[in-house]
Amino acid sequence: MNRSFLTIILTAGVAMSASAQDKIIPAGRMLLQEFKEAKAHPGEGNKWFTMSNPDDAEVPAIVALTGGVTADRLRDEGFTVTADLGDMAVITLPLARAEFLASKSWVRSMSFGQKATPMLDQARPTAGVDRVQNGFDHNGETISFDGSGVVCGMMDIGLEANHINFKNPDGTSRISRLWRISLDTSTGKVSQQEYTPENISSFSTDTRSESHATHVGGIIGGGYKGDGRYIYVPNPGNGSGWQDRDNSPIPYYGVATGADLAFNCGELYLASIIQGVSNVMDYAAETGKPAVVNLSLGHTTGPHDGTDNYCRALAALGQRGIICISAGNDGDTNMSLVKDFTSGTTGKRVMTTIKDNTAHGTVDIWSNDNQPLTVTIGIYDMKTGDKALLTVDAAGQSLSSASNPEFAASFSGSVRISSNIDVNNNRYNCYINFSNVEPKATASDRYITLKVEGNPGQTAYIYGSSTITFSKSGLKGGYVDGNPNNSINDGACAENVVSVGAYTSRNVWGQFNGVYQYSNLAAYPIGEISPFSSYGPTFQGKQLPLVCGPGANIVSSYSTYYVKDKGSEQTMTASAKSGNDTYYWGTMQGTSMSCPFVTGTIGLWLQACPELDFDKVMDVIDNTSVAQTQEPQRWGAGKINALEGIKYILQKYAANGAVWEDDDRRLVVSFNGSGYDVTMAGEAQFTVTVYDIQGRPVATARGLDGQTSVTTSELTPGVYVLAAHGASSRLTRKVTVR
Repeated sequence: MNRSFLTIILTAGVAMSASAQDKIIPAGRMLLQEFKEAKAHPGEGNKWFTMSNPDDAEVPAIVALTGGVTADRLRDEGFTVTADLGDMAVITLPLARAEFLASKSWVRSMSFGQKATPMLDQARPTAGVDRVQNGFDHNGETISFDGSGVVCGMMDIGLEANHINFKNPDGTSRISRLWRISLDTSTGKVSQQEYTPENISSFSTDTRSESHATHVGGIIGGGYKGDGRYIYVPNPGNGSGWQDRDNSPIPYYGVATGADLAFNCGELYLASIIQGVSNVMDYAAETGKPAVVNLSLGHTTGPHDGTDNYCRALAALGQRGIICISAGNDGDTNMSLVKDFTSGTTGKRVMTTIKDNTAHGTVDIWSNDNQPLTVTIGIYDMKTGDKALLTVDAAGQSLSSASNPEFAASFSGSVRISSNIDVNNNRYNCYINFSNVEPKATASDRYITLKVEGNPGQTAYIYGSSTITFSKSGLKGGYVDGNPNNSINDGACAENVVSVGAYTSRNVWGQFNGVYQYSNLAAYPIGEISPFSSYGPTFQGKQLPLVCGPGANIVSSYSTYYVKDKGSEQTMTASAKSGNDTYYWGTMQGTSMSCPFVTGTIGLWLQACPELDFDKVMDVIDNTSVAQTQEPQRWGAGKINALEGIKYILQKYAANGAVWEDDDRRLVVSFNGSGYDVTMAGEAQFTVTVYDIQGRPVATARGLDGQTSVTTSELTPGVYVLAAHGASSRLTRKVTVR
C-alpha cells in the first residue's frame, strides 16, 4: 500500500506545532511515522513494532531541558528517568506520549530512534604497554602497573561475560558490574538488568549473532594468561616461523589486566549508550575509584559540532571520568562531501550519485547557517538524462517516494526526506532515509542522484552513513565523487572525549586453518595509519582524531555463542579449555580495537594518578605520543605511548611513591629477551630460583643491591614460578617461557 509521509505529524487528533516537531530529531520523527503506520495498518509486519498493541511501544530517549528545569519535572509527568545529567536526562519514552512531551515549553529537544554501529601480542610492545605491565625503572626503583583500583567500563554489543578472559584464576568473575540494556520490539518495552559477581554466572549473552563486546572487553582488560592452543606468528610482517603451539600460555591478554571491569551490553541506541556510560560513572563514584569508559561505536551522520543531545550528554559525563570513542572505520570510504557555494550555475550546486544504486541507511545534510538548501533526490537515465523526483527547499517539509510512480518503476524500497532548523545549533538540516533501495532489473541504466543547491556564502556538509557512499558513476554534467575527508564519528566531536584512530601493528596473522595476510598488503604497512581509520574536522575546525592506537588485526577474546552459531572454530587464533567448556580468541580490526587499547592504557595511567581528568590526559597524550609527519591530519598527537605517558604522569602529576608502596610490588620481574630482569626492593643480597610446575628448581641467580637477571631461554616453553628469597622476605611471581 502506498502512503505518503505526513508533513504535519498528528497525535490524538490534534496537529502538532512546527516548533514542537522541530524539537524531535529527524530519526525520531520518522520513527513516530512508522509507529502511526503500525497503528493505522496493523498486521503489515512493520519492522519496528511487531507487538500486538503498538501503544505499548517504548524507546530510550535523551531529553534536553530548558534552563532551571530538572529531571524531577519529567518524573512528575510520569516518565521513568534512568540517568539524570542535570539539564539532560535519559528516560523510557512511550511513543504514544512523545508528542505530548515535545509540546512542553520546558523541553528543549528530544533524541530517540537513532543507533550507533560497532565500529595483542604485537600491539602491547608497539605502544610500550608490556613494559608498563612487566616493570620499568623510575627513580632507581622498578615499578609496574596493571590498572588495579581503576574502573574500566564500556557499552557494546555481543558480550560473553563468563568468558575465561574475564575471570580470576580461581574462577570468580572480574566483572564487578554488568548491565544489560535492551529494547524488546516484540513487547515494546525498554529494560535494564544489573548483574554482580554473585549472579553473573546466570548471564549468557545479549546476542548470539555478535562478538564485538567480548573482543573489545578483552583488549581493555582481559586477563587470561593460562595454557591453551594458539597459532603464533612471531614476525608481524610475514608468516615465517609460525607455530601451532599447544599447552602453552596464551599471549593474547589485554592492557589493564588488574582493573575493575564494569560492562554494559545491548542494542546500541544513542540513549542506551548514554545510559551505559552513566552506569559506569555512578558505580565508580560509589566505589571511590577513577573511571575510563570505552565506546567502540558511532555514526557518521549528525552535525559534527558537538551540539546534539548525544554529544552534549557525552561532554557532561566526560567531566566525571575519561571517555574514549572510536574515530570510525570509514577513512577509505567516499561517504562525505563539503561544498562552499559561490556565484554562477555550477558554483551553486553539488551533484553526486549513490554508489551502486543500492542504499540502506541515511544521508544527513547540514548548512553552515539557518538558510534553507534545496535538496533533490532524482534519477539519471543514461538515455534521457536527469529527472527530479523529490525536492525539499524549506524547513518543516517531509516527503516520501511511496507516492512516486517513477521511483517505484525503477527501484524497490523507499526514500524519505525531512527538513528542519535544528533547535540546538540553529542550522538548516535535511535528513534522508533510504530503506532497502535496490535497482530493478529493468533499470540497470538508471542511477539514484543527489543534488544540493545553495546561495553564495553558504556551505553544505553532506554525510553518508557507513553503508552509503557517493560516486559520480561516470555520469556527465558535473557529477562528483565523495571523499573520506569528513568521515569522523559524530560522537567524537563532543567535548571531553578522547577520539581514537588506528594504525597497523600487524599485517600477517594466524588462524587454526592457516596463516593469512591482507590481499592488498601494500595498503597496510606496519607502523602506518590503517586505511580504514576515519578522520576529519569538527564544524568548528578542530581536526580529529586526537590520538591513535594499534587496531589492525588485533587478537582478543571471542564469544563462544558467536563462534558456535555464526563463526567457525577453524577461523580462530587461540582456544583454551576449562572443564567442559572451550573458549576462543580471534582477530578483528578497526578503530573499535584501537579505542579499547587506548582505554586500557589510560586505565594504567589512572592507577598511577587517579586525579587525571580529560585535560590532564590530553596533556599526557600531547606530550608523550610519537608524532607522525605523513598524513598528520589522520594521526592527532600520533601513536599513544603507554610507557612514556606513565613516566610523564609520575613526574608531573603523581605523588612520588604513593601508588606503588606495598609488599606486592617490592618484587618486579621484567622479560629481557633471554630471561628476566628481577628487582627486589630493599634487599642487599637475595637469591632467585625458577621452579617448573612439578616444583623442581630449573634455573637460579644471585642478586646484589636489589638487582639481578636469570636466564630462561633454554627452558621448555611453559609456565614457571620465580621465587626471590631475601633476608626479610620471600616473594614469588608466575612467569612464562616462550
